[in-house]
Amino acid sequence: MISIIGSRVLSGLGFGGLMMVCFLSYYHYVDIEMSVATIWQQAVGASVVGVYFGLASLLFDVKGWSPMKSTVLHFLVSVAVFFPIIIMAGWIPLEAGPILVCFGIFLVIYLFLWCMMYLYYKNQKDALNKGLIK
Repeated sequence: MISIIGSRVLSGLGFGGLMMVCFLSYYHYVDIEMSVATIWQQAVGASVVGVYFGLASLLFDVKGWSPMKSTVLHFLVSVAVFFPIIIMAGWIPLEAGPILVCFGIFLVIYLFLWCMMYLYYKNQKDALNKGLIK
């Protein structure tokens, strides 16, 4: 179990680091300068978000939970964790309008990724079942 947690943490850190590099590259491309303190704040925020989502995927591995229960809990915990992090990191201001817009974007991305994963695992299941029938 410790190796699984370590693997998920490292995956999350890697993804957070990749996102940070993408955003820094964009900022460099459009000629936006930032202080080291700001870059540090953004890097910590990206790392914490990455680690969270890496670990949160463990909710889908809980034995005895239905996919619906795992998905609903993952979504609710993700909202409860993600929004305080992005507000503290300064990614969005603590105002209703930007939070609602960000929530809408979060919901669309979450639903898109959920649908993609559903289709992927459905295809995997169908392929395995087809192999058993032969």
